[in-house]
Amino acid sequence: MSSSPTVFRSPIAAIPSPVRDTWRTGGWLTLSWPLAIGLLCALLVCLLPGTLGHTPWKQDEAYSFGIIQHMVESGQLLVPTNAGQPFLEKPPLYYWTATLFAHWLQPVLPLHDAARLASAFYTGLAAVFVVLFARASFAAARLTDRRVLMTLALYLGSVGMIKHVHDLFTDVALCAGVMRSGWGWGSAWPR
Repeated sequence: MSSSPTVFRSPIAAIPSPVRDTWRTGGWLTLSWPLAIGLLCALLVCLLPGTLGHTPWKQDEAYSFGIIQHMVESGQLLVPTNAGQPFLEKPPLYYWTATLFAHWLQPVLPLHDAARLASAFYTGLAAVFVVLFARASFAAARLTDRRVLMTLALYLGSVGMIKHVHDLFTDVALCAGVMRSGWGWGSAWPR
């Protein structure tokens, strides 16, 4: 009894041809250096002012900072703990990221400001996925397409994002995850 050899097929082979070819050649992320630096500076201007320099007094910031402070001081990262009690209402990814920022930047920034940079990080990550989602949805040839840039401007200018990017707020990481899945769905539709 002979058996035929098993052929391994890459998951990339299942993706439709135009998407697969641009993924392989890097066509999706091709930007000129001046444009990339300009977009990065514009994103930083949207994210950083108001993020640093205030104490954690807004909604959700007090208990979020308590969890992050406990993680930094105790080194216990597995179960978020606030006031000695396990806090399992929110997933811990945001707290872990904020703890990393706080640990790395603690000598330079106050603990709450360093932890709050996790919100700016996840909002920036979500903005990248918004651009990729808009490009896939509109089948735009370039990232600098007017429709793609308008989608990014609408996202960053929305009231919900302007408010929550400056808070210690776990739902900012959730927003980045939703934008990532939106990009996946937008890329999957055949054109």
